[in-house]
Amino acid sequence: MYIKKLIYITFLLAIPMLGIAQQWEIDFSDHEFANAVGHGVLATDGSVIAVGYIGSDNTPFNPMLLRVYPNGSYKEHDCYDIPSFNLVSPLKLNNGNYMALGATLKYDGHDYYGYELGAIVFNDSLEIVSTRTYDTDSLVAKLINAKAIVDTDGTVVVCGEYEPGSTHARPFFYRLNEDGDILDCLFEEPSNGHWTFNCYQILKDPRSDGYIVIGTNHDGQCAMAFYDRQFAKKGSVLPSHNGYMALYTEFNSEKWLSQDNMLTFGFAIDGRGHGWDLLLADINLDGTVNRYVNALNTPDTSYNIAGGRCMAVVNDTTMYGLFYLYPAFKGFGINPGVCLFNKNMEILGVHRFLDAKYNDIAPGSVIATPDGGCVLLCYKTPQYMDTDSFIIKMSREDFNPIPCSVSEVPKEQLRATAYPNPTRGELNIDISNLSQNTENRVSITDMQGITRMSRIIQGSGNLLTIDVTVLETGVYFYSVYNREKEIIKEKFIKN
Repeated sequence: MYIKKLIYITFLLAIPMLGIAQQWEIDFSDHEFANAVGHGVLATDGSVIAVGYIGSDNTPFNPMLLRVYPNGSYKEHDCYDIPSFNLVSPLKLNNGNYMALGATLKYDGHDYYGYELGAIVFNDSLEIVSTRTYDTDSLVAKLINAKAIVDTDGTVVVCGEYEPGSTHARPFFYRLNEDGDILDCLFEEPSNGHWTFNCYQILKDPRSDGYIVIGTNHDGQCAMAFYDRQFAKKGSVLPSHNGYMALYTEFNSEKWLSQDNMLTFGFAIDGRGHGWDLLLADINLDGTVNRYVNALNTPDTSYNIAGGRCMAVVNDTTMYGLFYLYPAFKGFGINPGVCLFNKNMEILGVHRFLDAKYNDIAPGSVIATPDGGCVLLCYKTPQYMDTDSFIIKMSREDFNPIPCSVSEVPKEQLRATAYPNPTRGELNIDISNLSQNTENRVSITDMQGITRMSRIIQGSGNLLTIDVTVLETGVYFYSVYNREKEIIKEKFIKN
């Protein structure tokens, strides 16, 4: 089925220091049915395969399956002849097909209860290859938050959570072949009655042939649990840091910094009672937090911010992350936001979607695109019967016109007033054209305007020399002041 396409090319509300212009937007509010598209995966041709459902939250779902092309056009596949799934977690298989997990409400003849898990397999033309529904009636299970990865042998490993009876959630695992058939299955039983777990993500463990499951325990603390290839649990850790009751209540990782530590993105509840913080952190697999940054800690208290549990890697240096905004001045509801950051945990750009049409819109997922930009999948929160979706394309330049990778900075952008530029250690600033002073102050700021160094330096002849070894790799501004005012402001790069 094809539905009428609405593409709006607009300029988004600007934020300080950034002029933002999104490339295109698809608004599904004219769809004949309520819909929610919140998950996607990048296809080989650069298009995005997006999945979700049609229908309200308290009736059987009809799957929604789209291919969104780089120019903003799209194709919707007719899914009325397959099980009534809400599709999530699409992924590309090694044989070129795609698989998406499905959850459908169970019906006992009188009422709907719980969810039943399934999967669909489709080809590059969005034609359905196979469908599977996995019988869980004997477990009386509520299956939620299912995530999947393609293992090294081409099988699909699924992890999620289930609620046996009235007890807390516990992990479940499936191993599927490329047609969706079950090869192995485990519903984890509680360990001494204490182990409970909500699942947000599953990763391959780089240290072994096993898996890492990211989620939270029964206290809402972030947790990482480790399993072998047969889904036997090998241990768990609760990353934490001073000052925070739980470093993250929800967090996500798509970037390994080494074999033993990952870059994570999410939000925390501040144990000091200061509300929610959006955080980036370098976390070891033993639970040690090497470093964390409050990503959007600004004097502006108009927003309460929470992580959107999704991060997409553009390349080795830059990532996008979605988050929720709770604008205090509105008094209710949420709005989506997206930020761009690098592996040094520096925020390079941020955008808040504050137009009225984005009120009560939740960020679903973000997909990094080959051009360095991103596609955002957002939808109205499920308690609203008029659920609608938005798919938004933004370019890399919309967030920050200065490339993140130092190798991307054109030579003509470098000024000859400082050398070497780029530098690894000392930066020499030529002041031969300035009136001579007995001393000068040199200030170095990052791309967010944060002062990283400020020192009084005695000049030696026509040069001021400053050691910048401690700075992370990136683009900076240096400013030179005499006793009266700023007299130089130029850009340099730290390698």
